Amino acid sequence: MKGRIKSFGRRAGFGFITAETDYFFHIKEWKSYFNPEPDMEVEFKPVKTRKGWKATEVRRLKDGK
Repeated sequence: MKGRIKSFGRRAGFGFITAETDYFFHIKEWKSYFNPEPDMEVEFKPVKTRKGWKATEVRRLKDGK
């Protein structure tokens, strides 16, 4: 799935991706060389948890990987 980083807190180590809804992501799910930044285009796998939607295997689209 594709989306954009809505927000990311470096100190906290988590943020949100917006697509058709908002997805939580933790820095441990970040698979790209570049640091996550707001408005960055990303690709991820959505997972439904008991707390809501979560993004896994998040990577920057321009990495081409």
